Amino acid sequence: MTTGLVEQIDSFGVLLQSLPEDPNNTKVRGDAFEQLCQWFLRTDPEYSRVLKTVWLWNEWPGRWGPDIGIDLVAETYDGKLWAIQAKGYNPLNQVATSEINSFISASGRSEFDYRLLISSGSISKNAEKLLDGQEKPTMQTDAIQNFADLIKNARKLETVEIVG
Repeated sequence: MTTGLVEQIDSFGVLLQSLPEDPNNTKVRGDAFEQLCQWFLRTDPEYSRVLKTVWLWNEWPGRWGPDIGIDLVAETYDGKLWAIQAKGYNPLNQVATSEINSFISASGRSEFDYRLLISSGSISKNAEKLLDGQEKPTMQTDAIQNFADLIKNARKLETVEIVG
């Protein structure tokens, strides 16, 4: 993400609206949201302190086939792997249980230590129960708040003058 884009985007809603749309192919928007999540995890001060590498699924050297629910994989500095699913929905829509079943199944493999669900919409009550009932730790993050904070912080950095 470049400084120019940060200057143009002052809210998460604008950011979501700027993602490409193809009514005949929802994968185009999903792929763009996954790339945005990869940028977020690499850039956010909290996540970048923990995560050494963040791959899109098709870039991860350990992938065993096509994307069947895991969108990104991250490795921590201590070698633990996170399976990540990114849901870039309309913020008014909920993520239903049916939308995360394949993620729960695929990320249940032994190589993964944690799960992270990044969503721009709320999580349905049944999906929350499903996530909470997992043996493997599953975290959720609110893309709207987290991305908005990152954008706000990036805009503040643009006003800092470095004297050297």
